[in-house]
Amino acid sequence: MKIALSSDEHAPLIDFILAYLIQRQHKVNYLGPHKGAKAANWPQVTQAAAKRVATQQAKQGICLCWTGTGACIAARRTRRFMSR
Repeated sequence: MKIALSSDEHAPLIDFILAYLIQRQHKVNYLGPHKGAKAANWPQVTQAAAKRVATQQAKQGICLCWTGTGACIAARRTRRFMSR
């Protein structure tokens, strides 16, 4: 399954999620900063992941931010995308 993963910061959790999904043979498109890079703008990376799902470039999306609330709000602003 194709999955869009976004995060505003590259924390150890990102490496864990990437390894977990790849191990289960999912194709993951990571949208966010790489290790050691400064934080990305969370609304932008979240909307990029949501657009991938809305345009069927990905089957599902996982959007992370500090609390998750901001990512949900940003994702819901994308047409044909529902966040939970």
